[in-house]
Amino acid sequence: MITLEAILLFISGWGSGTLLENHYGDPFIVGTGRILIIPLLGLVGFILYVFSGAGKKQSRERTRFFIAAATTLAILLTIVSQQVSIRVHGQKGFGKNDGAVQTEEAARFFLHGINPYTAQYHNTSFRYFFSRDTPNGDHVADTHYAYLPTVFLLDVPGVWLKDHLGAPVDFQTISVIALLGLSTLLIWSVKSWTTRTQVLLLTIGNPFIWVFPISGFNDMIYLCFLVGAVVATIHKRWVWAGLAFGLTVATKQTAWATIPFLFWWWWWYKRQFPQETKGLKQMVAYALVTAGIFLVPFIIWSPYNFYDDAVRYVAGVIPWSYPISGVTFLQYLRIWRLIPSPWTVIPAAPFQLFAATPVLLLGAKFIRRKPSIENWLSVSTILVLVLTLFNRFGPGNYYSAVLTMAIASYVLGYLRPKEKNEAEKKYGHGVRPAQK
Repeated sequence: MITLEAILLFISGWGSGTLLENHYGDPFIVGTGRILIIPLLGLVGFILYVFSGAGKKQSRERTRFFIAAATTLAILLTIVSQQVSIRVHGQKGFGKNDGAVQTEEAARFFLHGINPYTAQYHNTSFRYFFSRDTPNGDHVADTHYAYLPTVFLLDVPGVWLKDHLGAPVDFQTISVIALLGLSTLLIWSVKSWTTRTQVLLLTIGNPFIWVFPISGFNDMIYLCFLVGAVVATIHKRWVWAGLAFGLTVATKQTAWATIPFLFWWWWWYKRQFPQETKGLKQMVAYALVTAGIFLVPFIIWSPYNFYDDAVRYVAGVIPWSYPISGVTFLQYLRIWRLIPSPWTVIPAAPFQLFAATPVLLLGAKFIRRKPSIENWLSVSTILVLVLTLFNRFGPGNYYSAVLTMAIASYVLGYLRPKEKNEAEKKYGHGVRPAQK
């Protein structure tokens, strides 16, 4: 029987192949064999999945999960191995972005005792990876590093291994590991093998998600920490939750927008469950200490440069930084010629604040009514989406990050409680044993 999971597996394989076909002409596509293997893996996996219907229900579901897992991992690892091979031979891999290149250079600067936020990237591989010319004859990115310290610190071991031992590792490796970690956290948050298969295919089997970690975008790293924090909170592992929340805040500026809702949830959860006050205080303490360990040294090292790079540059208020581009409502300012150029300095913050105000009010009411961490994640997802829609810069990886948050919210806030309720109806209020 063809099930929803089988269809998702078909989409995973065929969609992944189609995605790569659309990048024809990139050095990744060297001969059709490299691209043909991707959809073939997915379609063969689909056939095996459909015909693996023998045996008892639980055994059949478990077998199908491992068929889907083997198929999606084969697709992912095939693409990753081809990427590594291409980059080892000095070619530009599929979709590799300038942020990943600059992060490797930032890690290299740090290894040499140079502050990445004061460093000049003119004479590095970052300067020559793409043509950085803009209407003013240069690019401000050559003197600014947009990401938070955790991003390049995670890449320090890999850069050292590459420079000293020639190891074929780069920043994409970290992003892919983060994707696998996030997917694992969500998969094992549910009990049913069928549901686990759905989660697997929605995450690592989803070409709209894996394409960006493989390309070196760093969003998946903070999302892995974020999901880890939510899962730890659900299980009341307050220390782990604090560590993960701290890492989230120290990894991506996007996470800063969710902090007001987090403290709002914390306050109302503490009031509803006063017996958890000690654990909640531990969580906040560990989060502050963890974030401080990664952020404060670089703030002290050069306060102005850190603020200029990690805040002003990212906000697009520095001339020639982030053009108005991508899927964003501010594009209409350019389309309607209310501004002369996409490079015109118009801060997005007033537009974002205006659009986010209803979300903040409704979200606060929603969380107060039911202060669960799953509700916090749902509201935070909508808030990040609205802020992205009214940002200056709306590239695909931003929306892929929102999609990942939405999937995590769906798994943790809907599928997991649904399974729990069904188990309680079937087995009473006891806990149903985990499937083996």
